Formats: sequence, C-alpha cells, structure tokens
Amino acid sequence: LEKKYQKISDFPASYRDLSFSLDSNENLSDLANLITQTSGANDLLTDFFIFDLFENKKMNILKVGYRFKFQSTEKSLTDVEIDKIMNSVIKEAISITGIDIEGL
Repeated sequence: LEKKYQKISDFPASYRDLSFSLDSNENLSDLANLITQTSGANDLLTDFFIFDLFENKKMNILKVGYRFKFQSTEKSLTDVEIDKIMNSVIKEAISITGIDIEGL
C-alpha cells in the first residue's frame, strides 16, 4: 500500500463556531453538502465537524452547531482571511430555504 503523508503546519489553527437552526432533517444534508463544497474550495478550511445537535420536537426545530478549523502551512491567518470564508458559508447557508442563523 502506498502511504500518503501530509505536512503538519507550524502555524497555529483558528476555530470558528456557527449554530444553525433548521426547519427539517432534510435541510441537514443540504447544509452538510454546502459546508463540504466550501471546504473543498478553500485550502484554509482544513476541518469541520458537528459539535452540538439538538432537536425541539414541539417547535419542529433542529439546531446544529458546527466547528470550523482554519490553518495554513505557509503563514498565520488573519481574521480578515477567515471572515471571508465564514461570510461565504453564512451567505450560502441562509439562502437555503429552512436554514437560519439566529443572531444575524
């Protein structure tokens, strides 16, 4: 088997969290696809995962918390660089019917 190695960055990682409110479980896959596409298009977004999941059956709302990891192998990242990617995620997510980010 061929082993693939990936260089570990000497530069610090930065993390951002977002909490999404979804009207239905079907929106969960739309959101996951959006975030996966964004990650594939941006080398600085190195990892993401769900850290919180809560379903309120009375109000028919699903809340999903995502954590995003940003890191470069070439330099320390600035807030401006990270915010550009996060703003793209936010803009695309809220354009999907049934997905909202409270507080924005």
